[in-house]
Amino acid sequence: MPATRYPLLVLAGLADPHRDGRRPAGLGSLVFGAGWGLAGYCPGPALASLGWGGIKPLLLVAAMVGGMALFEFFERRRPPP
Repeated sequence: MPATRYPLLVLAGLADPHRDGRRPAGLGSLVFGAGWGLAGYCPGPALASLGWGGIKPLLLVAAMVGGMALFEFFERRRPPP
């Protein structure tokens, strides 16, 4: 594949070439890592652990869903670039 000036997602129309995504990605990775470390589960095994029962996986999955909902809420309120 020949080298291009923009990433593939920009060329496909799925990303904005004028928006710097490093800051949100860096903040998101810090929050994700902190949650993973505090809970002791990564998201995949947390979902699988729901079948075992227990409060810890249930709380973690609820927090993950809540975090996704908060992200969508604030993302929709942000003015377009």
